[in-house]
Amino acid sequence: MRLWHDYKRAAALLDFDDLLYTARDLLERHEPVRQALAKRFCYVLVDEFQDTDPLQINILWRLCGEAPNDGNPKLGLAVR
Repeated sequence: MRLWHDYKRAAALLDFDDLLYTARDLLERHEPVRQALAKRFCYVLVDEFQDTDPLQINILWRLCGEAPNDGNPKLGLAVR
C-alpha cells in the first residue's frame, strides 16, 4: 500500500478516494473556501443517499452546513 501511495505522489496522481479526502480536507481546513462554495451552490442533489459513505456525508455537510446535534444526518435536508 505504501508503494502505491508513493507512486501516486511521485506521478502526481489522485484516485477516487484521494479526491474525496482532498475535498474533505480543503473544506475542513479552509473556512473561507467552504463558505464560498456553500454560497455558490443553492441546491445539492445527492443520489442514493443511503449508499453515501461517512466521508461523502462529511463533505456534503461541510457544503450545506453542519450536521444536527442529535446525530441524525438526514435531518435538515430537503427531500424532493
